[in-house]
Amino acid sequence: MAAALREAQRQLVMREKMASLGDLVAGVAHEINNPVGAVKSAADTSARSIELVCRALEESGNLDDLRGNERFLTALEILKSNNAITVTASERIAEIVRSLKNFARLDETEFQDADLHEGLDSTLTLLHHELKERIVVEKHYGELPHVQCHPNQINQVFMNVLSNAEQAIRGEGTITIVTERRGDNVVVKITDDGEGITANELTRVFDPGFTTKDVGVGTGLGLSISYDIVKKHRGRIKAESEPGTGTTVTIALPVTQPRQ
Repeated sequence: MAAALREAQRQLVMREKMASLGDLVAGVAHEINNPVGAVKSAADTSARSIELVCRALEESGNLDDLRGNERFLTALEILKSNNAITVTASERIAEIVRSLKNFARLDETEFQDADLHEGLDSTLTLLHHELKERIVVEKHYGELPHVQCHPNQINQVFMNVLSNAEQAIRGEGTITIVTERRGDNVVVKITDDGEGITANELTRVFDPGFTTKDVGVGTGLGLSISYDIVKKHRGRIKAESEPGTGTTVTIALPVTQPRQ
């Protein structure tokens, strides 16, 4: 009986991880598709502009002819503009790839020193497709030391909490992230101005399988898994909420861990 229960729990956790992975892959694909499309369009336009430049060079008798050739000058301006587009799009792709590597990096058996701000920013980059044009993210980062943790797991906590915050906001809204050091701990507070939940629901928010989302949205395991991860890091996580005013999730982690 105990073995069957453990197997059921294992399958539920795997289901949650696969659901998160599916959302993550879809988001990354969407985010990369936009700059890739911009690069492709810029390349096509640049190719036509290069043809015009080459033709103008072949037909011109001297430099003065080129200076007065409007098609030649227009082609040069297009090339300059497309180069800027390509640079911007390439930087965006590089940012997404860096964020994905930071978010999904494999943990070692020992704790590592990690920059929590880097983890938060990487997670926000991967969630950008869900947030843009709808939700404003306000970041109030304090001075934090590096924290001994398993970065991949802590990033998963950030992803779960931020995803919940995004889904709690039906229309336009704001997510506020505040970080600070309190003694031997660092604290991350994530607040949304979404619908909020009742006091009765709040007591169950970290229970496996509990969810206030619509049918088919999520598995109800995100916050339960987050609770277990934070607990394994000797930290604390709590939620505060009121219907109609939003929800705040506070994560406290010790700066250092006992030697293993």
